[in-house]
Amino acid sequence: MSPEDKKTIGEEVLSIIERDIHGNFSEAYAIVVSTTEKIPQQANNEIRNAVNHLARAYASDCVIEARKNIAQAKGHIERGMRDCFKIAIIGQRRFINGCLSTIEAKYGFLPDDIVRKLRVIEKRRKKLLEDEARGEEEISSNLENVLSDYCELIERMLDAYSIPGAPTKYFWRGFRFLRRHCYGVGMGVLASLIAAFIFSYYFPNSADAHDLVSGILGTKKAAP
Repeated sequence: MSPEDKKTIGEEVLSIIERDIHGNFSEAYAIVVSTTEKIPQQANNEIRNAVNHLARAYASDCVIEARKNIAQAKGHIERGMRDCFKIAIIGQRRFINGCLSTIEAKYGFLPDDIVRKLRVIEKRRKKLLEDEARGEEEISSNLENVLSDYCELIERMLDAYSIPGAPTKYFWRGFRFLRRHCYGVGMGVLASLIAAFIFSYYFPNSADAHDLVSGILGTKKAAP
């Protein structure tokens, strides 16, 4: 591999850590943890495998092998995000069903507008799962949109009906904001820092890895 190719591969690997792990995956991870209070173990495995492939790509002396590992890493990140959104969706569906049961018991009916909207969202969700079963790879962004629709439906129910034990609509809106902009940022920094230290561990003489760690920590640690 030429020095130019090596530099290009290194930049691409670090870009994936910053954009896909630090940005996209950490946000999906933050959403599922904050909405379900559960750690998505399969997503943990996917991101661990992704970092391993990125390390192999970074260390490889063959462009073809490096590109193959980068593609595999992206696949693991996509699957990890997909797992996060599916788990979060399950949690929101359970919450919605509980709310509808409470509304029916308290008011004696099910609101037609909520039921119609729920059917539309459910149809989209089932279509995405069918696409996944057929081998579609990039569906995580569509799953996130479906999750957002479920959350908006919850807000509508909390706005229109009094549901004992449920958070207020204002709490829910604030919760949705904070989980993305606060918890997501923290998880993103943590994910990037872990990935950077892995690279420093595997490649102690890599200036790029040390530069990434220094950038995250705000230090001027010199590469050995």
